[in-house]
Amino acid sequence: MNFTENQELKKLIQQFHVNTQLHYSGKFEITSSQNITWNLYYQFGQLVWVTGGTHPNRRWVRNISKICPNLNWQKIPFDEPIMSADHWDYLLLLKLYQENLIKSEQINQFVINSFRETFFDIYQHIHNSTFSFARNEETVLELKVISASVRKLLKQSTEEWNNWINSGLANISPHLSPLLVHPENLRHETSSLLFHNSRKFMNGKNTLYDLSIKLQQDVLTIARSLSPYILKGIVKLQEVPDIFLIENQASPKNYTPKVTNNSKTPLIACIDDSPHFCKLMDKIITSYGMNCLSINDYIHALPTLMESKPDLIFLDLVMPIVNGYELCAQMRCSSVFADTPIIILTASERVFDQARAKAFGATDFLNKYITRDTLLQAINKHLQLEVSDNLQPLVS
Repeated sequence: MNFTENQELKKLIQQFHVNTQLHYSGKFEITSSQNITWNLYYQFGQLVWVTGGTHPNRRWVRNISKICPNLNWQKIPFDEPIMSADHWDYLLLLKLYQENLIKSEQINQFVINSFRETFFDIYQHIHNSTFSFARNEETVLELKVISASVRKLLKQSTEEWNNWINSGLANISPHLSPLLVHPENLRHETSSLLFHNSRKFMNGKNTLYDLSIKLQQDVLTIARSLSPYILKGIVKLQEVPDIFLIENQASPKNYTPKVTNNSKTPLIACIDDSPHFCKLMDKIITSYGMNCLSINDYIHALPTLMESKPDLIFLDLVMPIVNGYELCAQMRCSSVFADTPIIILTASERVFDQARAKAFGATDFLNKYITRDTLLQAINKHLQLEVSDNLQPLVS
């Protein structure tokens, strides 16, 4: 079947038409049957930003390294209030622009690169997935960096995808990492220079996308050159995790939580559909000697909570399938959670009704763009922990 006749592709294009016709503003979520989600942000029917996907952190680092080769991304302060947002990559790019570290034309190139890579990824998943769609008008980006023609992006992505499959690479994802497993065989088939570069870069840590930046070649050329060695078993492709940018930040020191009402280590649950946000919460909570339970699957959230019995629960307000109000009410129906503090997290105060949250049983509420200090204050308040006096400020 011709790719343009794919039913999932037709459904996707129809959704794009709807966004344009409605002059939609907000987040448009595309989720594959393999549970990968891309977030597309619109303003008045125009696409202005994309994020999510397989390796959003790697994509951000790749693009900033490509457009700003003299900017050392490892020295960029990844502020926690920014990194806790779903569109953290957008906010971080604007922060660099406001600090005169990048120029407007570099931002435009960054955005176009992100658009093209994201649409290519979506096309590859159309090959073997089904899609679901959701709109969330809660998140509207305050500033427009660049607006893009979806029709033009789809045309470019179609050409790139056709070139990819015509090269016999349909089942190879650029997010996979090549690992040289039989260097002795490669030595006999290549020049000494290529062999040296292969051993250096094909270490199972760099994806094909990453190598395209390091070697300054387009990813199709790299994939084509590796294809014969992959078929011979000299090189294998493997999945790698996304990098974790917040690891570059300083960790808190000289703090041991003291529980005044019992002696066990507190267990704090974070229920949110964003793995990135849960990972950030986990890093902060565990760095202070407490335990963190991250839950992204709301269908099994209640059984997981019943089994683990956390001491404190942070609960996102806006979630697919069931919202924070409903899940909070379900927990309050059980005697297990009768006295458990439940804190609702909201990304926008415009849609947040504090009275309604109380009516559904919420103990407290916080803005989702939480700082380390705010998080600690909430934990101290609801678990009666004593924070040591020598704790240093962690968010500038």
